[in-house]
Amino acid sequence: MIFAAVLFCVLFCRCADRKENRETPPEEIPEEINPPEEIQYPTGELILVEGACFPDVADKYTYRIQLRSEEWYQLIHTTLLSVECQLPEDVLKSISTLGLIRSFIDVPYSIRDSYLISSSRALQTSLRIFSRFNSVQELLTRKDAAESLIVFYTASDRDCIASDERLVQDELFSSRHLALTYLFTTPEIVDNMTHDNKVEIVEFLLEQYKRKRGGEHDLLCAMVAILTDDLIAYFGEEALDYKNIPIWGAILDSLVEAFDLLGIIEVDDLIAFAENFIK
Repeated sequence: MIFAAVLFCVLFCRCADRKENRETPPEEIPEEINPPEEIQYPTGELILVEGACFPDVADKYTYRIQLRSEEWYQLIHTTLLSVECQLPEDVLKSISTLGLIRSFIDVPYSIRDSYLISSSRALQTSLRIFSRFNSVQELLTRKDAAESLIVFYTASDRDCIASDERLVQDELFSSRHLALTYLFTTPEIVDNMTHDNKVEIVEFLLEQYKRKRGGEHDLLCAMVAILTDDLIAYFGEEALDYKNIPIWGAILDSLVEAFDLLGIIEVDDLIAFAENFIK
């Protein structure tokens, strides 16, 4: 009798254990989630061509239609032109960063006309231009965008214009070079700059500014955008509280005029600051 009772207790406990095990499964170990692999883009190769305004890039995208060709004029007032100005998705994710910049330069879109007909400041117009092309939007996501832009920009030749034909000058170089200059005002570019990057491009912009060959205001705007954090650190946040500047209007390229007008930082002060920055 006693043995039967003990056996019953043992069997009962085993059943209870099994039931408990079924009701409370062992704690699951969460599966380790690995971060997505970073895309490795090709390095890109600059090709300097004698007499060319912009350096060429080996893996640039070649658009199906060319600016001011017969087919271009047929599409100019249609949405199809906008489609022709975009890079295919497979190209967009495989092209080098330098290739993206050169592809933007070659886009079959009249950047010159955008600046000429716009009633906005050059920065606002530039930002609208940038938003139209996936080459620029992709560029602004690249970690090496700032460094690549500096390499491409400093290799461009502002002395390349030998023709007296104004349309050719503005269409193929001046307006596109202006757009490149204003790329330096975008937060995505500035935020990815190292101190050495800033020194290199500010030194180059200063050199171009002192040559007085036009576009000085645009060069100053780029310098201000690049040096904003450094200017605040030097002059103090109160002196550079742009939110309290009435004519700022959240437009960066009013900055030079605003500072000069209010006596906060005159242009000469900005140039002196930039010169000291690069030493």
